[in-house]
Amino acid sequence: MADYTKMFEGGGEALTGIGGMVGGYFSNEEKLRAAKEIARAQREAGAKADNIYGESYTDVRDIFDPYMQGGNQAFEQYANLDTSYMPNEFEYSKTIGDFLDPSMNFQMEQAMRPIESSAAAGGSLGSGATLKALQDRGQQVANMNYGQAFDRMNQDKSFTYNQYLNNANMRRQQNQDRGNQLQNLFNTGYNATQNVAGYRDNLGTRQADIALQMGNIPTDAALRAQTNAANWTNFTDPQATGQIYGGVQKAATGFF
Repeated sequence: MADYTKMFEGGGEALTGIGGMVGGYFSNEEKLRAAKEIARAQREAGAKADNIYGESYTDVRDIFDPYMQGGNQAFEQYANLDTSYMPNEFEYSKTIGDFLDPSMNFQMEQAMRPIESSAAAGGSLGSGATLKALQDRGQQVANMNYGQAFDRMNQDKSFTYNQYLNNANMRRQQNQDRGNQLQNLFNTGYNATQNVAGYRDNLGTRQADIALQMGNIPTDAALRAQTNAANWTNFTDPQATGQIYGGVQKAATGFF
């Protein structure tokens, strides 16, 4: 009669070995599922971070964009701006006659009338002495008026020249001020461009880091290959297969 006790003992060892392998298989499958979930979460987090960095750069660029555009326009205007200014030659067309007293003839008549009256009373109106006196008196009045007219003309000429200089200096200063204003504008635009370039470089660095991090995340295919390898290792484990083989052998010996 067969020894059924040994058969059951051998069968138990075989079942234990099979159960261990089956348990290892499902354990590996659960680990695979967990690893896939972690990898998926990491990929989503990386993509979200990349979008956040990209949106931040866009926001910063939009903030600086008006300054960059204004700087470009100012640079073009400054490049075409002639800040030098050469005024026209000073011209003065007035003469001393423009400043003579209109009443000079009347003044001469009034100045010579006493001489004429005195000469007429003395009977020497047509004498050479009277004519000489009249000439001298007229010359005195004329010299006085021409001297005053010359002073007035010089004052007017000096005033006109100062006004000419002031206008020339004001025009030159306006050109310089405009040039300085445009320089400040395109310097502001240049600084804005530098800031945006820095943000863009920073964005590129962060996106490269994210790409490297996401490249280290195992794919589903890689995880499945690792799990298959673990399962094959589990099923071909000498200890487990030996236990199954020994148990089956004992069961068969006890049965027969």
